[in-house]
Amino acid sequence: SVVRALEAVAREGERLGVHLVAAAGAGGRTAESEPARRAALRVVLDAPQPGPDQPAPGRGRLACADGRAVGFQGGRVTGRIPRTATQRPTVVALDWQRMGDPPARRPVRELGNGPTDLALLASAVERAAREVAAAQVPSLL
Repeated sequence: SVVRALEAVAREGERLGVHLVAAAGAGGRTAESEPARRAALRVVLDAPQPGPDQPAPGRGRLACADGRAVGFQGGRVTGRIPRTATQRPTVVALDWQRMGDPPARRPVRELGNGPTDLALLASAVERAAREVAAAQVPSLL
């Protein structure tokens, strides 16, 4: 099974240079597996259900080996978006209670294949960092 294969990677992976094992599945099934027992940090995407009228995609918690848990809001950026002539991504502060809300709709004019939304997001983050004179973080690579 996939879980047994991941358990083998978790057991033998350290000597092979594997430092990250990712798995998806029902919490009850994966929580007692070897990778889960050895994990220093576990990402759990099972935030409390907000109700049918209040979706909260991407919410979860980081569970540390010492029992601490920290809530987070995740997101996914992928694919190509319509090119816009004047509108650029903007970065705004959000209250925790608003995290996970759908973004406000903006009119978009289709002009063909534009840059990826990931490239636009990276550009917006760079601009925001320059605006607040954020310290540069060394590359992880």
